[in-house]
Amino acid sequence: MRQAKGKIQIKGKGESTVYRWQQKCRQICNELIRLAEDEAQDLLEQSGVIRHEPY
Repeated sequence: MRQAKGKIQIKGKGESTVYRWQQKCRQICNELIRLAEDEAQDLLEQSGVIRHEPY
C-alpha cells in the first residue's frame, strides 16, 4: 500500500467504519507531521540556523 499513489477506496465496509478509519488515518498523519516538524527544528537548532529562546 505504501507504493500505491492516489486515493484509496475502502469497499465492503459500513460508512461508520470507513469514517473511523479515516479519522484514525488523519490522526496518525498529523502526529507524523508534528514529529517531523520537531525533528526538523532540532536539526536546525543543532546546526545553529535557529535558536529557541524560552519566554
